[in-house]
Amino acid sequence: MSHRHTAPAPSSPAARAAAWAIPVAAALLTVLLTPGSGLDLAVYREGGLALLDPEADLYAPILGPVGDPGLPFTYPTFAALLFTPLTLVPLPVSLGVLTVLTAVLMHLVSRDLTGRLRAALPRWRVPAWVLTVVALLAMPGRETLTYGQINVVLMASVYLALASRRHPWAWFAVAVGVTAGIKLTPLALLLLPLMLGRFRTILLAGGAFLATQAIGFLAAPEPTWRFWTSVLRDPSRVGGIDYIDNASVRGMLARFTEHETLPWLLGVAVVIGLVAVLLRRERGQDRIVLLGLTSAVPLLISPISWVHHFVWWPVFLYAVLAVTAGARNRALRIAAVTVAGLTLAALAYTSKHLANAFGDGWVNAATGAVIPLGMLVLLGLTLAASLTRRSADHAEPVEHSAR
Repeated sequence: MSHRHTAPAPSSPAARAAAWAIPVAAALLTVLLTPGSGLDLAVYREGGLALLDPEADLYAPILGPVGDPGLPFTYPTFAALLFTPLTLVPLPVSLGVLTVLTAVLMHLVSRDLTGRLRAALPRWRVPAWVLTVVALLAMPGRETLTYGQINVVLMASVYLALASRRHPWAWFAVAVGVTAGIKLTPLALLLLPLMLGRFRTILLAGGAFLATQAIGFLAAPEPTWRFWTSVLRDPSRVGGIDYIDNASVRGMLARFTEHETLPWLLGVAVVIGLVAVLLRRERGQDRIVLLGLTSAVPLLISPISWVHHFVWWPVFLYAVLAVTAGARNRALRIAAVTVAGLTLAALAYTSKHLANAFGDGWVNAATGAVIPLGMLVLLGLTLAASLTRRSADHAEPVEHSAR
């Protein structure tokens, strides 16, 4: 038997309007009150301009005037093609549109997630709009807004596709393939259908991804060829691996040692192994729980995962709480909640602000380890909970759907 849970609607039209208006207003105010907002969006815009100009070099060391934005374009040509409409309007207009879109999509995710949280945790009383505001004002969401990043757009596309009522796995495959055509890291989410034996989903996602690259090649053959043969192999274009804002496992290791490659590969194996085992053990769970567990993979194994990429945190923490809530051991449940709280606190302020406040050296390295180590510990605790959960949790799958 399947059950559908959605967040209860506010009781009046005014309350419903406020539930949407408050997150949008919070997002717009965040951008308006932050000097220099839109830096990454300016890079997207310059990428679109470069693709339209036969004389321009899309993958030059910097795009646009020095310092404005003065950064390289790091995405496939398909992404640059999608960004060409940004060239039709001034940067402030496109930033305003992206800000509203980000708030709306985050609220759609929060509404669906709130319903699932109420089902998994009966004491959950936080309304969806509060979760949206917290997600937008925590540092991953805040930096996504102020940089003009598309992290929430990509995350919400995959989430809402898998949460859909009809053909969720087909929509998930298309969403992963297209979002990976913009930023490659969503391909790691295919560990989910792989561990569930959904090979058609993998093939469809691969086809969608290859289609995006074919479109990019038809639009700009030379830049597309160069991206795959040389640009992709140059990590310096993305930024320094040991920079404090890189919250991946490799970023954490690079701040402790200059020889991080072998430990990083071991860390990659550990992350993939933990999540793979969890997905197999919890395959009867709500599919969004499985997506939340899988979201840790691209974030942790990527050589560079800036803090603003961690907009997946509400989905990841929901998955952790949903599984650990059934643990037999009360101490294990308390440990999971405690580590989740510490990790969320780090995400709320980010390591670079703590390092700037307390100095460099070991403080820099230690604060930069909180997020990746916290997620690794949470995966371990979640596996422990899965091994000890009550027999009642072995019931048939419970499917959820967003309205």
